[in-house]
Amino acid sequence: MRKGHAIALGCLAAIGHAGAAQVADYAFDHDLHSSIPGAPDLVAIGTGTAFASENVLGESDNVFTHAADSGLALAPMSALLAEPGVYTILMRVRHDEETNRLHVKYIDFADGTDDAGLYDTAGTLNFYPLGSGTVSLINPGYVDIAITRDAAGTLAGYVNGLPQFVLDDSMSLGGVIDGSETLRFVVDDEATSGDESAAGAVARIRIWDTALSPSEIAVLSIDRIFGDGFDGV
Repeated sequence: MRKGHAIALGCLAAIGHAGAAQVADYAFDHDLHSSIPGAPDLVAIGTGTAFASENVLGESDNVFTHAADSGLALAPMSALLAEPGVYTILMRVRHDEETNRLHVKYIDFADGTDDAGLYDTAGTLNFYPLGSGTVSLINPGYVDIAITRDAAGTLAGYVNGLPQFVLDDSMSLGGVIDGSETLRFVVDDEATSGDESAAGAVARIRIWDTALSPSEIAVLSIDRIFGDGFDGV
């Protein structure tokens, strides 16, 4: 199964980011381990989680399924990142088609204690409270969601390799991983009363210790065009 392989170094070299280092790759092949040594295991949050086989972009693949209000946590992030505010995170994820919630949280940077984070807002990628894209690209089925943050505090978001927003987080208004050193995925925070999560599945999570460029993000989603057997990523 191709998705468990580490990214081909030639792809990143070809587009000029010699300093890029992938530090974690979770493919959910019936476990929560990273295929890259040294990365902490993911931890399931809540009940109603399981491994399953699903059609992901036209091929059968192993995924992590979760009920609403359940998801994943990753800690300590200091084991992966030299700086808590410099990273690239790429997820292949879906929400159940029957969900009709306005907001569904993808990534929480404060172990569930803050409403800030990355959301699907009615099909548009949104980093609350800073801003969002203007085009609704998140449709039923699996999508590639990426977020990068560089040392200057610039946050960039992508859907299926396409840029959606560039935001100024130089005041650290949500994009820096807090002192808990914990990322949470596909589960809402406990800081607000509204429920902003939905049942669904995650097919892959990848993390880099630098902010990849738009062209690099595009390459990482290129198998959406060529199929999951494409060997470029």
